[in-house]
Amino acid sequence: MLDENELKALNHFEAELLAINGVNICNSTARMTYTIEKTADTLRITDNTCMWNGWRDLMRKINK
Repeated sequence: MLDENELKALNHFEAELLAINGVNICNSTARMTYTIEKTADTLRITDNTCMWNGWRDLMRKINK
């Protein structure tokens, strides 16, 4: 179970992920695709920024 700080970190990650949705700066083969599922809705977002470190930052905050 996530504590309050970890939940805040996850919410921040999702907010940043939604902010980069549709940004197409590069098309590297190292792109990451993320899936957000809520009830029956599924949103797939591919990081085409080649400079966003949201996943790494999230893992640092919740993998203590």
